[in-house]
Amino acid sequence: MKELFFVLMTFVTLFCIGQNKSGVAYYTKESKLNNEKLNNSDVKEELKKAISNVNETIGSNEYVLKFNPNFAKYQLVEKMNSDENSSFKNKLALAFSGFNGVAFFDKKIGHLIIKKEILDETFLITTKFEEMNWILTKEKLILNGLTCYKAKKVLIKEGRNGVIETEITVWYTPEINLPYGPDGFGGLPGLIIQLENGNIVTTLDKIEFVDKEIKITLPTKGKKLTEGEFNAFMKDFSMNREKYINKN
Repeated sequence: MKELFFVLMTFVTLFCIGQNKSGVAYYTKESKLNNEKLNNSDVKEELKKAISNVNETIGSNEYVLKFNPNFAKYQLVEKMNSDENSSFKNKLALAFSGFNGVAFFDKKIGHLIIKKEILDETFLITTKFEEMNWILTKEKLILNGLTCYKAKKVLIKEGRNGVIETEITVWYTPEINLPYGPDGFGGLPGLIIQLENGNIVTTLDKIEFVDKEIKITLPTKGKKLTEGEFNAFMKDFSMNREKYINKN
């Protein structure tokens, strides 16, 4: 039934994209460290339980990508939690989910802006689409009834434990001609349907188009940095945390 829904959605999408480019895409996440892999590993039981709880919370979270003809905004759908333990689990899951913040796409000038809050300070990290350095391949796959193509890149982060390189793999579809995607990834000739970042897989669950244009306002207040400048800041922050904590 789900496959039929997405096959129908493909034709609806092609029509809607030609008429109106406002809509909402919903993404869900899952961890590749499932219970079967954990049970077959040498990880201690307490840690297995903690990882399992985090995986469950990651899987229950939903992310939304709102878009109009010029802009898009991607973020976690906030949940109301009065339970302190649930709040802690959500924060832990967010830390392991592969993305923390709000991503804005400016299609007009080909820019991505990621808004992050660190120690009560707002950062606006800007990257040009052409600086995302995707390697496009001819490999294709049918996902949810859509013909998708594979693209990949290497994400490099440097911190207290040295340089960490993570291969990012995405599947995007030219059938939905929008240069957006989850977790601040985009700039491709089509919407990202699936993203693989380490052990976390983010997948499009559904997409809805609307007749009325969705209003999206790009952020302007905050410390503006390039991705390279922000990575340098995070490296210094991870190695000299006391300096920043004492400052605040």
